[in-house]
Amino acid sequence: PKVRSRKPTHSLSSLLARRPVGFNMGGSFSSGNNCFVHTDKPVYVSGETVTGTINLNCTRQFPSQGVFLIVKGVERCKWVERRTRQVPNGRDENGNERFRTEEYFIDHHGRNRFFDVRIPVYPFQNYCMPGQYSFPFNFQLPAGLPGTFSEAGRRWGTDYEAETSYFITGDIHCADGSEIRHQQRLIVYEKLMTDITAVALEKTANIYVCCCLNRGSVHMHSTFDKNAYVSGETANVVCKITNNSTSDITAIKTKLRRRIVMRSDAGATFSQVETLNQGTYEGVAAAQEVPTTDAEKGLLANDGNKQGEGSYGATGDAESGEKQEPVRVATASGDRYVPVNLSCRDWQYIQPSTNGRLIKCNYWVEVDACVTCSGGISLELPVTIYEPQPNTWDVSVPQGWNPTTYETASVVVPMAQAGAAVANAVATTANAVAATANAVATATASPTATAVATGSPAASVTVGGVNAQVTVKSGDRQW
Repeated sequence: PKVRSRKPTHSLSSLLARRPVGFNMGGSFSSGNNCFVHTDKPVYVSGETVTGTINLNCTRQFPSQGVFLIVKGVERCKWVERRTRQVPNGRDENGNERFRTEEYFIDHHGRNRFFDVRIPVYPFQNYCMPGQYSFPFNFQLPAGLPGTFSEAGRRWGTDYEAETSYFITGDIHCADGSEIRHQQRLIVYEKLMTDITAVALEKTANIYVCCCLNRGSVHMHSTFDKNAYVSGETANVVCKITNNSTSDITAIKTKLRRRIVMRSDAGATFSQVETLNQGTYEGVAAAQEVPTTDAEKGLLANDGNKQGEGSYGATGDAESGEKQEPVRVATASGDRYVPVNLSCRDWQYIQPSTNGRLIKCNYWVEVDACVTCSGGISLELPVTIYEPQPNTWDVSVPQGWNPTTYETASVVVPMAQAGAAVANAVATTANAVAATANAVATATASPTATAVATGSPAASVTVGGVNAQVTVKSGDRQW
């Protein structure tokens, strides 16, 4: 069947809409034992401390060991690969075997649960007694976690889905086999490699036409207002070009480019690089070759005077008639404002950056000086795209809710559980830092990255390792 383009779906705001924003415990306290978990913010950054509350409405006593918090992070991806093969198709009149081209499809799937912890928040003494309870908690997300990502559609001749998602669950242990739990999506942004700051890049390169004809050099200097943007923002770029070549720069183009990579459990890879949006602006004329003195101009009036013959713009001694190369005067563009909108011209919304093991999505802003029959000259700045926080995050409570509130449980999350994701993100961040360093041309040595696991003295943590202890503190109590 013909594969047609279909708009990628799911913004992060739509992910938040999948969970009830508000206190929802059955509407009344007589509806049975139930709980509700909520975080104080809808969005957190990798490495940030998450704060929230598990609320429990207990109408009848039940045997229980306590209240637990479950945090999970999962990558899922799939795509359909279109292939062709030659298959037998009978024989011709001479008895020779014939073949025809057959199209077939291969489904690729990948799933990676890179973060999965179940940690105690509050212990019960064998039973949970009837009442209303609130159990505040806080825990620190491991640094280097991949950002939340969700995109699905039909593009590049294939159907695909890619999602990196986090879930936080309040789980009340029930020894009688019943289940009391509530789950909320957790939106996690990937931590920025560096502070958000303005960046200036410059480059000088020779212009080669038809691969071998050197037409002279071009110098380009571009300033970017920052290195991280919200989807839909405009990247404010100022470009200054000095054209010392004999070729016209036909246009200046500013592009938003993206590379998305998916990997299956079997090791198959899907990768696409695309231009999401671009702006096109006026070019810069070629350099001019002109004489520099009146004496050189006098050569033009020479009536064939033996050695003094020459073309317009030739330089030399008027008396000796010695020829020299023409003087080339560069053309300067001055400061040009060449912005580009950071959205997709076809689908509008773009996903945030993410760097997981199965799903990677990276962006860069590219400024091109275009020359006919030549690759021209370009500058590239890696940028991070992140999602703005929702304007409101309301948690309404039902009438009559008057719980007993316990001390905040400070939970130490075992980073070893997220070892693979952290190690992968450290390597990815190191590569991105290296790319930025090379682009800015300020690197003095090869960038390196060292993973350091830190925690409370009672936490035994090894990134990607085996052993981990969890310590929970609530007031004076610790277990």
